[in-house]
This record gives sequence, C-alpha cells and structure tokens, in this order.
Amino acid sequence: MKCLAMESSSMVAAVALMERNRLVGEIRTHYKKTHSERLLPMMDQLLTSCESTLQEVDFFAANIGPGSFTGIRIGTGTVKGLAHALQKPVVAVNSLEALAAQNAHYHGWCIPMIDAQKNLVYTAAYEFQNGEWVTHQPPDVFHLLEWMEILKKMNHSFLFSGDAVEIHGQRIKSYLGQQAVFADPLHNAPSAASVALCAMKKAEKNQFISSAEMRPLYLRTSQAERAWKQKQEEMKGK
Repeated sequence: MKCLAMESSSMVAAVALMERNRLVGEIRTHYKKTHSERLLPMMDQLLTSCESTLQEVDFFAANIGPGSFTGIRIGTGTVKGLAHALQKPVVAVNSLEALAAQNAHYHGWCIPMIDAQKNLVYTAAYEFQNGEWVTHQPPDVFHLLEWMEILKKMNHSFLFSGDAVEIHGQRIKSYLGQQAVFADPLHNAPSAASVALCAMKKAEKNQFISSAEMRPLYLRTSQAERAWKQKQEEMKGK
C-alpha cells in the first residue's frame, strides 16, 4: 500500500511518499508560506526522484489542522483535487497527532501545542502504549494558563512539542517544573513523513474517507471570519 501525504498546516511545506511502513522519500521546506506555489512542484519532484507515479498511489493523506487557516485550505484542497481526479480514497490526519507521532519513543504523555495567538494554544494529550496511541485529551483550544492548571493536577511527566513551545517554553517550565520536558527543536513542526505514518496506521484500520468528506479541522474561526462577523454586528447596530 502506497501513500502520498502533504503537510501545509504551518510554515512547513512538505510532501512524503510512504510504502507500507517504509518512507520512500520526503521533500520539506520551512521557509515562508508559499504553499500554493510549492506543493505541486514538490510532489512532481518527489515522484520523479522515487520513480513513481500518481497512478501508483493507493491513497492520499493531508494534515487537516489545526494551524494556519490558509495553509490547511491549500493542503486539503490539493489532496481533495488529486483524490477526486484519480478516484482514490483519502485519510485525514490532524496536526496534533502528527506532532505526537514524532515522539513515540517517549514514556509518558506527549503534549503537542500549536500557537493560536493571544496566549491560546491548540493542544491535545497522547500516550503511546503497546504500539497504539491513547488519547487522553482530544484536540481543543485552551488559554495557556488554563491548560497548565489542568496538567499540573495530573501525576504525570509531559513531553511538549510544537511551535507554541518556542513561544511559551519558559512559562511552561515555571508552571510544571520537572513534570515538563521538551522535544528536540527539529520535532516542533509536523512533517509529511509523520502525516504519512499516522495515515498508514489509519489505513490499516480502514479509516478511509472520500475526497468530498475531507474537511479542515478549525478549532476556532479564522481572523477573516471574526472580522466579517464583527462588521456585520456593527452594521446591524447602525
């Protein structure tokens, strides 16, 4: 079984090709949000380098978020278009489980955290047990202090990863002390390889969806939507 996965939920733009549990290849950049210009050329380059074709891909996978609203729409839209054109199934992977998958070696709770601005974080809590991920807290958005209070009450050690760690690392350490450890900086952004790995595990459980069913995971409205709603309210008040 061969999977082509795309990552575009952050500054990272990446494409990976995985066959069974072997990463055949990955192309990844972490520079500017030009995903609309990069993803398809990356895909073509990757398939050519790996001597493969789109027709040989069994299913597609994309990071559906949370993260950059624009990036998520580009990645999911690209995968939906390819899957629809080729009549192939898709697998949806959220960015928090993709981050956690990069730290499966950790014996404790993995806490991926993505910056949602204004001291808010997209986060979840996972633990790798007997080859499977156990979800202790499903993806949600919290104020950082609220999330720290929740974790502080638990008698566990936590491995933090994600771009929010780069912003709030000192505060996390001050709140949780020795309960908190931090992933290698290389693991603070999801990769297409981790998206593909998560997708493969879901494919083994037949967790496929159609291209029409794939939806971005938005845990809160985008800035554009909030601005539009505010404008509508102001117009009603006039």
